[in-house]
Amino acid sequence: MWNELLAEGEDPGEELARFAEEHRDFRVKLLASKHVQKIVDAKLATPFAARNLLHSLRTLMSFAVAEEIIHSNPTLGVKLPKRITMT
Repeated sequence: MWNELLAEGEDPGEELARFAEEHRDFRVKLLASKHVQKIVDAKLATPFAARNLLHSLRTLMSFAVAEEIIHSNPTLGVKLPKRITMT
């Protein structure tokens, strides 16, 4: 299912392509906010990658809602990792 969604959009980027490969058997319609939060939390060691993945997933899920593939965007309410600032 992920590959079908990604094929319709533009270049998914490295993080989203990797996500689609890692979760290719997971059905988009079953994805809930708690799943997305768990995926983002698993990338907390690399906050930049986690933020990029969440941004890409939000865009993809918004597209899926607009195309009536899913009824609601499961990325809404997912907390972003805090930015690391150099002081």
